Amino acid sequence: MEAVTQHFSENWKAYVVILACATPILLVFRKYTFPVIFWAAEWVIYCGLFHVAVNLFVRLVRWFQFNTQMEMREEERVYKDWATPLVEFWNRDGYHPGWIFWLELVVVVAVLLAMVRYRPMIAQKVKARKPALTKGVGPAQNLVEKYRNKR
Repeated sequence: MEAVTQHFSENWKAYVVILACATPILLVFRKYTFPVIFWAAEWVIYCGLFHVAVNLFVRLVRWFQFNTQMEMREEERVYKDWATPLVEFWNRDGYHPGWIFWLELVVVVAVLLAMVRYRPMIAQKVKARKPALTKGVGPAQNLVEKYRNKR
């Protein structure tokens, strides 16, 4: 976290310039850009929640394995060498055993494919403020005809 903070403190001017240039483009094409941003943020939230769940599960397995060993003396017990990095998730050296990284990667891709299949990203249509008028017929006349036949 310190490296990220240091990076932003050193390069904040460049980020302000990029934001100033990107804001008009995002606002002009907001019908297309905002759904993309929200969809990507939703995917990142799903991935983050899964990563935290895997990290907690690995810690639970490691604790349970240590506390259920048959050795009576605590100094004879051995911790299982299982770990996942909570913050630096891109660091593959932090995953022990290595297949946990690939498990997370497969689930991230599966979540992405499920979002594409079941929550497709579409540009939102702008809703009309007034109901569509029919040629020569006002809204009140439509209601009269609609309820006249119900008697």
